[in-house]
Amino acid sequence: INAEYGGKRILDALLDDLETRYGFLSASTNIVLTGTSAGGLATYLHAEYLYQKLDPKKTRFVALPDAGFFLDHANVNGVYRYREYFQGAMGLWNGTGGVNQDCLKANPKEVWKCFMAQYTVPFITHVPVFTINSLYDTYQIGAILELNCQPSVPNNCSARQLDILQNYRDDLEAVIRGVVLSDKKNGAFLTACLQHEESCRAVSYTHLRAHETGRNL
Repeated sequence: INAEYGGKRILDALLDDLETRYGFLSASTNIVLTGTSAGGLATYLHAEYLYQKLDPKKTRFVALPDAGFFLDHANVNGVYRYREYFQGAMGLWNGTGGVNQDCLKANPKEVWKCFMAQYTVPFITHVPVFTINSLYDTYQIGAILELNCQPSVPNNCSARQLDILQNYRDDLEAVIRGVVLSDKKNGAFLTACLQHEESCRAVSYTHLRAHETGRNL
């Protein structure tokens, strides 16, 4: 089977079409680049690329990635299995043209890192990034941590599994603080919700409550 992947060409064609129809790149005064899940990851990966196509004197440009901070972390058995997907994908997709080029220069022997947010964010130097993510992201609990239980179901996880989950949560927060919030131009909204994606459904944010006030956020 012969397969050809043209994600970057699709992105460029989309930007060209938006510019032709609406003057998107030349006339916009405010642009928010956003997406959820894989789209959230793409927001990190493409932020600097889109910035280079804009005039910063005319356009205020920010990135708002939701649920795209997939952590490079070992599973419950201590194996970094999730990174293997990115290691294989970069070669399959010939994906080096669609990621942060400064990240690639810094990681010439580990280009797969530039397909992950934690290694890309330090190279997003011009664009303010506001990260939205659950620290108990249900996708990550299954796909990265491979916890093999349902934390939302009472008594479904053992005490050891819950400890592993809490350690993962702490590691995720520490990495986000280290690479996102260490840059003063950036910000974050991190929740403790057992869900993947925070902003694409009304119920995801209209039902969030602050314990100190008891009010909806």
